[in-house]
Amino acid sequence: MFTPRLYDHLLEEHFAGDRQMAFVSGPRQVGKTTTCLRQADAYVNWDNLDHRERVLAGPKEVASMVGLHQLAAKPPLLLFDDLHKFDGWKQFLKGFLDTYDDRARIVVAGSTLDEDRRGRYRMHPFTVAEIAAPHLPTSDVVREPKPIADDDFSALYDHGGYPEPYLRRDSRFTRRWRTQASQVLRGCVGELAGVRQPDHLRQLVDGGFLQSLHKLFDILTESARQLEFGDLAAQLSFPADAVSSWVTQFSNLHLGFLLRPWFENVSRSLRK
Repeated sequence: MFTPRLYDHLLEEHFAGDRQMAFVSGPRQVGKTTTCLRQADAYVNWDNLDHRERVLAGPKEVASMVGLHQLAAKPPLLLFDDLHKFDGWKQFLKGFLDTYDDRARIVVAGSTLDEDRRGRYRMHPFTVAEIAAPHLPTSDVVREPKPIADDDFSALYDHGGYPEPYLRRDSRFTRRWRTQASQVLRGCVGELAGVRQPDHLRQLVDGGFLQSLHKLFDILTESARQLEFGDLAAQLSFPADAVSSWVTQFSNLHLGFLLRPWFENVSRSLRK
């Protein structure tokens, strides 16, 4: 099912002429890890408990694990996956880069990377544009419109642009894939609540926090409508500022996106 993506070429170009770290963010299951692994020589996953222990032990331990002390024809490309779940991830990367900048190239992948800097790339599901032109443009000139095959367009329309359902093109698989919203929310609950400790997460889930997130998610996906945080707060029995924060986090985690109103009247715009 492998199909080269625009982001394969983008990362190749980045590391061909730039030693700076690359940050790849995007929704869960959009293919960040798969794409980055095609470029990587070594892999460190925060969700792997063995890897986590090495990260917590410090840069030297991680360097030893991935073999940076061995001679190599060129610096290996090291992928850190979901490292943002570690509260001290920025400090860790700074220390790692200060010590091993000349021995490794680094790409960091995760759902929520708040690094606003050169070298940050946001990955999206397949689109008509990417299918029509999966290679990087050779100039800044806007490319001419180009059609895609009818089968590809039908697959986008019927299965969406996320790699697994789009490439499989199997209706039964797509239906099962679309029922995973509850699993995604459960995986995001710690990030939505701003906590990391397993005991605290268990309390949130058992205490109804996850159920409230499900209810909010269901309300938001029923129809497109203007958000009234006061009304949502009343339905969920949570403060309006908490509900507003959750909606913002839904957007940050790519579970949805906000369409903000525009008015010439600034005060009216702020109210809306």
